[in-house]
Amino acid sequence: MTKAGTRQDLELLHREPEAEPAYTLVILDILFCDYEQDAEILDRYFARFEHTLASLQAQQVPDDAELLVTIQISSDKRPWIDRLLELLRTPPASSRTRIRIFEYEHPAEGYEGGDPERVDWQKKPNLHSPYREQMFRETHRTLHLDRYPCVIRVGLDDDDLWMPWQTETICAIASAARFDPAVEHDGVLALGMLDTLVGYAGDDGIDVDSAQLKRSLTGEKFHVIDHPESVDAIAAFSPSAVPERIDVEFHERFARRNIGLYAAGGYTPGFVYMRWGQNLSRQGKEYLETKRFGRVHVDDPGSVATIPRDDVPRDDRRLWFGVPGAAVPLKVSVRRLGNDVAVDSNLAFQPGKGLKVCYYLMRGTERIATRWYSTDSEAVFEEAPAGVTVRAYVRAADGTTNRAESERV
Repeated sequence: MTKAGTRQDLELLHREPEAEPAYTLVILDILFCDYEQDAEILDRYFARFEHTLASLQAQQVPDDAELLVTIQISSDKRPWIDRLLELLRTPPASSRTRIRIFEYEHPAEGYEGGDPERVDWQKKPNLHSPYREQMFRETHRTLHLDRYPCVIRVGLDDDDLWMPWQTETICAIASAARFDPAVEHDGVLALGMLDTLVGYAGDDGIDVDSAQLKRSLTGEKFHVIDHPESVDAIAAFSPSAVPERIDVEFHERFARRNIGLYAAGGYTPGFVYMRWGQNLSRQGKEYLETKRFGRVHVDDPGSVATIPRDDVPRDDRRLWFGVPGAAVPLKVSVRRLGNDVAVDSNLAFQPGKGLKVCYYLMRGTERIATRWYSTDSEAVFEEAPAGVTVRAYVRAADGTTNRAESERV
């Protein structure tokens, strides 16, 4: 696979940003229809990809970050490359966003290896090893990684969307993971976001469901690499290599490779998994839901990424990290806010169904205040005296209970 000759108008899209240097570089690669040859199918997917591209052009990028989007497209798709160039003449909303095109050629002898019976291999061989690593090295061979203390590698399918805040959310999650006590790893992280938007296209518009899923999908799973040495060094950390299912088994597998694998939730979802009605994969995704937050309806696909952030239903918990299914001891954390004491626990990671937690504010062996059983793990005790502790009782629907106590505060 070799890079096709780059035209002058393509080079104009590769300029370095004029903003100040960033701490974090978010590398987002999108492979457009890879080995697809049918013009009718390409036209249909390009109509969807226009919405994908518009959502990326609208990204809000933090002041200490840059977003580098590379659209990888084979040189035999010249009509669609020309249409892309026209769309990219509109500059992104943020000066910290670069969107560029990388042309590549399919090998004359085809792609060796893989399972020819699998549709995903037939249609997108460059999403699989070793081709995806080779593609990344060729796409980013001139990138100066020494400018960035942190690199985030994420991908996106060519028919899904990012809400305008998704880059900000990914950067915030990557940063918070380095300080969260649940993330017990200092090296490369593989993070999978579980709170997701699923857009169902219908005759009367788009239903956008906000839910927590059992799996993390392409567009919300990524690697975080601190102080990357070279493009070659991070080529192996493809977002495609982060598993959709994050559990104890995969967590242990990744740990043996010195990678910390964790799930994250408790934020406003910003990735939209679009179900267009004609996809090869299963259309309905309700079977993947573990929790439904709500639904928003819009009239057309172009309106999905314009839904205001405050209108998106979300989990009422604060940001959390963990390994679903892992057996973890009940922990209670407390912090003093002036005369008040705030308390939280890892309720979300306790075994059982229908979990609720109750808190006792304790002065020695004396209970002086109570917050009764609730599904909300956070609580505040006002006007709490010095030297108190908080005792937590977790109760499941079957009556099983667990207990833990905090340090003094």
